[in-house]
Amino acid sequence: MNTEHASITRRARRFPVLLLLGLLPVFSLRAQDTSGDAAATANLTEQQAKLDERQQELSRLESSLRQQSDSLKTAEEKQSNLTLRQAVLDARSTLVAWRRAAETYTLNRKLAEKGIVSPNEVDKSRESAETAELAYKGALLALDKARLDILKEAAVISVVEARVYRTEGVRKAVDIKLANLSNVGKAQVAYHEESEDQLRERLGVPDIRVSLRDGAIIAEPYVQRIAFLGLGEETVLTYSLLQGDLEELDVDITYFGKQVTERVFLRKDSDNDIPMINSLNFDQTGQLGETIIYDLVLERLAETEKTYHLSVLNFPPELKVKFKDAGKSVSAVKFAQDVTRKPIQMEVIIPEEMPLDKLDTPIPFQVLVLDDKGRDTLLEIKRAHSDDLVDEAALKAGGIAHERLVFTPKGVGECELSSANLYNEITAGDTLAIKFKVKNIGTVPLRNIRMKLELPADWEANTEPEVIRMLELAQEETITIDLFPTPDLGVGDYTVRVDAECSFEGQKIAIDDKIVRIHVESKANVIGGVILLVILLGALLGIAVFLVRLARR
Repeated sequence: MNTEHASITRRARRFPVLLLLGLLPVFSLRAQDTSGDAAATANLTEQQAKLDERQQELSRLESSLRQQSDSLKTAEEKQSNLTLRQAVLDARSTLVAWRRAAETYTLNRKLAEKGIVSPNEVDKSRESAETAELAYKGALLALDKARLDILKEAAVISVVEARVYRTEGVRKAVDIKLANLSNVGKAQVAYHEESEDQLRERLGVPDIRVSLRDGAIIAEPYVQRIAFLGLGEETVLTYSLLQGDLEELDVDITYFGKQVTERVFLRKDSDNDIPMINSLNFDQTGQLGETIIYDLVLERLAETEKTYHLSVLNFPPELKVKFKDAGKSVSAVKFAQDVTRKPIQMEVIIPEEMPLDKLDTPIPFQVLVLDDKGRDTLLEIKRAHSDDLVDEAALKAGGIAHERLVFTPKGVGECELSSANLYNEITAGDTLAIKFKVKNIGTVPLRNIRMKLELPADWEANTEPEVIRMLELAQEETITIDLFPTPDLGVGDYTVRVDAECSFEGQKIAIDDKIVRIHVESKANVIGGVILLVILLGALLGIAVFLVRLARR
């Protein structure tokens, strides 16, 4: 009994100790919660202070923009101001929503500690606070983007001058002058708190890309890059035109992520007063007796009125030339003030005859466009060269506008066929020999001339010679044609067509054919003829005797 009592007494003494040990974790957690609440309260206080500061900043910005709107003059600037004010209002609205969501989340946490609000509601309020915070940050980004968009609109890179001129080569060159004409007043709407120097720095435009276009890119280099162009600065870009007959074109300017296209009229360079002459059909061939036409285009890059004379140089004396403007013969062309391009024609009249050494040989010559100074220069060049041909280097050195043309005279292949007798009579069974003369009446030697015959049925023929290997100018050759009709050929009229075959430079030469008419008679009967003759003589003799007797009576 005493032992059991002692055991109970020992257990009673150990219970407070065990109870104390069991409560230690609870006290520890409570202390942690108390310290956590203190930290959360401190963080909330700090967050509230930051929200108050941000709200004050937005309020000051809104007030500043409202005051600024009263001093703005242009509609563009007022529109930009309204855009920014709307962005500030959106930011303020999202800030207020975030602040309320944050306060709701803090309140729910406290209520959850007292068991009034469930943990699920705490999580929902936390998510709402985070969503509101993201919306506020997005509104701030939209405000910055609105500022940048206004700055991009304020930045203006524009063409202030465009001129076209001709370089030493055939192509034309174009100078495009660009300037940074950015709108400081518009940029100040977005960054009104900055100084003028800061604004000028912001309106400097980097990485500008420029190309010339008229449907497609028409100049090289295709794209030029300007690393940086400060406010009020200018720069000149030079291009070589790939298409030479333009008076206006599009200038594509890309910067700040936008592309601006300006249609500009090219001012002609008044300092370059020498016309350029060009011909697409600069190399031609013509036969003797023909007239060929060169199409010429004169282009002058100047804006004044002036007259130029037309002439040819190193031109064969056997040829004659005429210049025509709108179908009328001219010796000079006039450029009016608004005319920069004139098409004209040059007719070259080829004589019927030319020396053989000039046939089939390309003859280069130059067509010239001369002002008064150019005519004097040309006379000096001719004196220096005397009777020699003037080379193009001398013309270039003298600054004389010219175009090199080439003419190749071609001879005329022509042949004549003739015969003294185109009508013949033969007796059946006989042969017939006909002589024809073949004459070269053209201006080039002819080769390999062959006779062509169209014979009646049952006829045969032979020509001697079969082929005329060479027939020089005005040379005449005789050909004998032997015709062999069959022995039993019937009496009647027959025709033989005689022609010659010849070609010159792959083209057949037309030769007038001849028609030979042949009358065939039957063979005579000798015995019958003798008998008929005897009868006729007997009859005559009888008549004579009768007449004599009649006279005696």
